[in-house]
Amino acid sequence: LYEIEPGVYRLQFSNSYSADPAEAVVEGSKVLYGRDMDDGEFTFTLDAADETTDAAIKDGSITLGNSKAERLEASAPAADDGKASVFSFEKLTFSRAGTYKFNVTEKITASAKNGKLSGVTYDSNVSTVTITVSDKDKGGNKTGKLAAAVTYSNSRHEDADDKAFFSNTYEETGSASITGSKTITGRDF
Repeated sequence: LYEIEPGVYRLQFSNSYSADPAEAVVEGSKVLYGRDMDDGEFTFTLDAADETTDAAIKDGSITLGNSKAERLEASAPAADDGKASVFSFEKLTFSRAGTYKFNVTEKITASAKNGKLSGVTYDSNVSTVTITVSDKDKGGNKTGKLAAAVTYSNSRHEDADDKAFFSNTYEETGSASITGSKTITGRDF
């Protein structure tokens, strides 16, 4: 209640709205051809792919995992030769509606030469993950809860659209030098 002139009062109402946060999990799949994959042998990173997402991480509208990290890492579990190993990053929490983009890439060690290390050819795929966060239902009505929808686009594996996808190959290489000599005893050669 506030007075607009002597003896005349008005009621003032202030409404506010905030929706409950949404959570999303980004997943990936890794295949190694040529040998079995060891647990934790391959690591992946998740980073902001655009300025909007980067700003939302920095202002706290997006939380990566359980910390104030600006990047997440995940490792693939062990798998047999040619079999998919599914990995996932810690959950992402969104407190504001919007469209956010992330890149998932395979972490290639600095000692790799031309994308190869110890017989393994690494995948240069960049998986762009788009997360659309909304508080509206199909009818366009606000629900009071944010919901996140996750889609994937892989730069090198266009047919893989349900996860970030990475495929490596292992080829053994090497050379050997064999030398020998022959000696005959007791007769001419």
